[in-house]
Order: sequence, then C-alpha cells, then structure tokens
Amino acid sequence: IPQGVATLEIGPFASPTLTGPNVSYFDVLDAQQIQAECDRLGISRERVPEVIDFVSRDTELSDISRKFDLVYSSHAIEHTPDVYAHLPSVPGLLNEAGLYSLAIPDKRYCFDHYKALSTVGDAINAYKEKRQDCSLSAWIDRYTHGTHNDPARHWAGDHGPPPFQDNVSIIEVALREFESDTNASKMAPHFWFFTPDTFAEIVRTGAALGYTGLELREIYGTAQGTCEFFAVLERNN
Repeated sequence: IPQGVATLEIGPFASPTLTGPNVSYFDVLDAQQIQAECDRLGISRERVPEVIDFVSRDTELSDISRKFDLVYSSHAIEHTPDVYAHLPSVPGLLNEAGLYSLAIPDKRYCFDHYKALSTVGDAINAYKEKRQDCSLSAWIDRYTHGTHNDPARHWAGDHGPPPFQDNVSIIEVALREFESDTNASKMAPHFWFFTPDTFAEIVRTGAALGYTGLELREIYGTAQGTCEFFAVLERNN
C-alpha cells in the first residue's frame, strides 16, 4: 500500500493480504494468539503480522478511533454472526471518499458447497435477534455439511460426497469441541454462504432498509478456477 493511503485490514490471521507502513490490522486474536493457533492447526506462522493493532474478541470495530482511506476484509464477513450489525460499524472508520473492499468466498466453489445459500431473510432475522455468538447448530453444520476445498474440482463438477450429517462420531467430536473451555476457534465457522448475486442483494436490501450506512459500488464475479469474489462498498451519503 503506497504512502498516503491509510489502510485497515480486517482479519489478516496468518496471511495478511496488504502490507506496508500505512497498513493497520484488526483481528479477534493478537499476534501471539494467532501464532498459537497456527501451531495448533499445523500451518506456517511465517507471515503472521508482528503486531495486531486492534484486537476485539467480539469483532467490535466501533472502538477504533482512527479514519482510513481503505478498509479491507478478506474472508472475514462470512464469520460475522450478524451481517447487518457488522456493516454499519465500517462507515465510521472511513474518510469521506473511503472505500470498504471485501474478498468473500463463493460457497459454490469451497468447502461450503453443500450448505444452503444465505438469504435476505436470514440476514434480517440475525439482525432482529441481535445475534452475537456461534450457535451449536452452526458449529455442528461445520462438521456435517462440509466438503473439500479445491476450487478447481468444484469448477469441474466434483463436489465430493454428499453431507454425512448422520455420522454420529463426527457429531460427537463437534459437541466435545463446542463444549470445551478452549473455544478460541469458535470464530472459525462460516455463518454466511454467499454467491456474488446473493451478497449484492443482501447489501442493497440492507442499504434500502437503512441498516448499513453503506452502498454497493461494485461487485466482481468469481473468476473461473477460484473460490472468491470481490465487492467494493462506499458510504451512503
């Protein structure tokens, strides 16, 4: 990121997309906790940021007092229990011409393939419930409705075997983990399952209802062979 462009990346975890002296990071874990999670998951900690500038276990952005030209979120919004509660927290972080850019997994081409698409109704329901936590059902579905994460195979029509929700041993593992005291990984499940069209619909509806303070500026479809699409939002003036 060039000088003069104040940037905040949300959810870099162990692999930040943006780097440079003008980039700050926000995550639910600090750098040491991310390193510990890398060790637990058996992944490299080489690119973990030295410092996570802003840490909030409940993903609370309103405590950040700075303004940014760009807020960037990579594969983070799908982990937010309440989409319509998350989006209004972003305009207050943006300078007048600031942009909110997101990279979002397309559920058709990742391990979420067999999970039901999220709807506007789902988003409104979560908003009205003021949903904040990972439900037991979302945690179990992570284990029972997941599949492989190879985008090329999904694009070729190979989605793996259908969900094995009746596998009691898998459900027992999920229950043990959910009920354990070490629950740092409870932010791991995806709560939302988007395609470019459904995400655009949810954002436009939220803006029309006055929920978000953000409007959709651009949506970029999922490139063949990949598992993510991109969106750019701007302040609703």
